[in-house]
Amino acid sequence: VEKVVVAERGLVIVSGVGKTTTVAAIVEYINKISNKVIITLEDPIEYVFVNQKSLIEQRQINDDTPSFSQGVKDLLDVDVDVAVIRGKDYSEYINDILELSEKCLVILELPSHNIKDAIDDFISFIPEDLKQEKRKLLANNLIAILNQILVSRQGGGLLPVAEILLNNSAVATAISEDRISRIPDLIVMSGHEGMISLERSLAELVKSGEVLIDEAVKYVDDKNEFREMILK
Repeated sequence: VEKVVVAERGLVIVSGVGKTTTVAAIVEYINKISNKVIITLEDPIEYVFVNQKSLIEQRQINDDTPSFSQGVKDLLDVDVDVAVIRGKDYSEYINDILELSEKCLVILELPSHNIKDAIDDFISFIPEDLKQEKRKLLANNLIAILNQILVSRQGGGLLPVAEILLNNSAVATAISEDRISRIPDLIVMSGHEGMISLERSLAELVKSGEVLIDEAVKYVDDKNEFREMILK
């Protein structure tokens, strides 16, 4: 995560459970290490940032800007290094988000359940007649997708469990050619690049004793394959 959020431009999607806390941590990290202009669009503002090395401006929808749509359009015309967009329905301004990602780093929240769904959901916001063109633009500009769930920790409390997709040539081709079903396999095949599947993240937590196997198997589709993964 630290490597992908220092990019000068592009799109990072954060999805799943606890994404607001993860996005806040990303902003705090950039704020701590870089001299950046960071502008957020939020409804509501849940975490108030204090400037460190960066200059952060948080814009509340309806108070500081009339809508997400207008807020994103405004960002296209201002000096911004990092744009954080925490909305829900992006259908009215998805094209502007893609255009913005060519100018600066965009961190976008999506309420998707996994990485494949995050890509499908993003593309679903694009008008039908523009899907092919914008799918290629997404393939070119996507940096990473970070998806997470929260599971019960052995001994109490919750643990975030992440799956991570990093864009590479195979991922970009799958997105541009509308072969999103290949994405889970590409994640598994690209562990050496820093990608990790949810199953692998869960397996590591089970092996370390932080999560019980009976808790972990609740979140996987193929329970037998998962148990074999733990034994390897």
